[in-house]
Amino acid sequence: MKKDVVLIIIFTTLFLLFCSGITARSNTYFSETAGVETQNSYFIDTLSEYQKSRVAHAGGALEGNTYLNCYDAIAYYYNKGIRLFELDVEYTSDNKPVLLHSWDGFQRKYLGLAQNKKYSYEEFSNAHMINNYSQLTVASLIKHMRTDLKEAFWITDTKSNNKLLLLVLAFEYPDLLDRIIPQVYNEDELYYAKSVGFENVIFTLYMTNESDEKILEICETHKPFAVTMPISRAQESDLSRQLEAKGIYVYTHTVNDLETFNEVKEKGVKGIYTDYLM
Repeated sequence: MKKDVVLIIIFTTLFLLFCSGITARSNTYFSETAGVETQNSYFIDTLSEYQKSRVAHAGGALEGNTYLNCYDAIAYYYNKGIRLFELDVEYTSDNKPVLLHSWDGFQRKYLGLAQNKKYSYEEFSNAHMINNYSQLTVASLIKHMRTDLKEAFWITDTKSNNKLLLLVLAFEYPDLLDRIIPQVYNEDELYYAKSVGFENVIFTLYMTNESDEKILEICETHKPFAVTMPISRAQESDLSRQLEAKGIYVYTHTVNDLETFNEVKEKGVKGIYTDYLM
């Protein structure tokens, strides 16, 4: 009988410890979630209007080179006060994410990889980039965001398997959910990005044929932080003004002169993706 009582006490103690562990993890999760919400508010409220209005396109241009997506460009514009960086992601031949605009020539132009094909993660990482620039993997970008680029925000852009990228980022780097701003290409991805924990999401329109009315409906339902549209749509439609009236920040791309920026401002555009205008 005494043996049974001892076993009951042991199992009860283990059960209570197990439950307390779950509670602790739950409290940690919710406190982290609250922290993310606070950081998101902090980001929106405290970036200057200038910082919000300039997104360094593909990290920004250096020495006449655009679409670099390299550390050197990001660091250069970061030190000038830029905080929003749109960076492209591609998958290597062994399915690992790296920062590259595409495999249709940029690997030859900037990395000296001779063939017009996908390369492995190791081959990409060990390639010699032009001008001694430093190429980035997603892992190395995250490392910099935790060390010397602590106020930088990454706006993602990937044309292949966007949901996989967002899931990996949300799972692997929950501490940076407030500083990673997914760009999504349709309503389904917008819903998905929010569901895995991203609060600030940009709905980009360059891959959609949805009407202005449908875009407004989607934004009313899912409330993205911002909408980004090609310069032609910003110039030719009234969508920017309609989005502005709903409190949605509007970007257009790619703008490299003040005259064009001032022109689209009159139509409700607030910010630009730019190579140089920073």
